[in-house]
Amino acid sequence: MNKAVYKFANKLDNMKRALEKHSYVQLKDDTELTAEPTEALITCSSGEVRIALRQNILVVTGTRLTVRGFGDSGLNVTGKISGIRFEGKTI
Repeated sequence: MNKAVYKFANKLDNMKRALEKHSYVQLKDDTELTAEPTEALITCSSGEVRIALRQNILVVTGTRLTVRGFGDSGLNVTGKISGIRFEGKTI
């Protein structure tokens, strides 16, 4: 294998390993949030949802909150979202 190609492939592998340590959160507007990947749904009520991500806990607050699609691909929180915060992982 060409030395430059090997070096490039090695950098791609390093980037992939770094990305595998993180979760992604997307707030589409004040009515929908997507998080992936997730490890656990800790609590779920109409006013607060707590989700274990890879390195921390995501807390979503609001009204009429519902969770859909929990699984390997992540989950969606819908409702009127008034706040999000991250907490240290202590579960």
